[in-house]
Amino acid sequence: MESLNQQGILRITREPDGYGYEVASGPVSPTTSAGVLEDPVGRLTKALAGLTAAQLELFATAYYVVRRYGDADIQSNQARIRELKPRFSAPEVAATIQRSKEIALSLTT
Repeated sequence: MESLNQQGILRITREPDGYGYEVASGPVSPTTSAGVLEDPVGRLTKALAGLTAAQLELFATAYYVVRRYGDADIQSNQARIRELKPRFSAPEVAATIQRSKEIALSLTT
């Protein structure tokens, strides 16, 4: 998602209170050789639609950690996420990080 933000396809802003993000369409319209893609916010909404509130909470936390610290050191990020959200297991955190990467990749294709 950070890549889409940098490309101007999405506009991601941090909430003033520091607890969350606002995601909206950016000024750049993504295109392919087949034409204009579906609105990226709509695609993101579809990708996240089946998640429970707890899964969305973990997804948002994983996004925050990866955005703040980068995604090169996965184990450190997993530890950071577990410090912030200790009720989630290590396998849940690892799966969420992987799923977030898959969702971000699906938004760029």
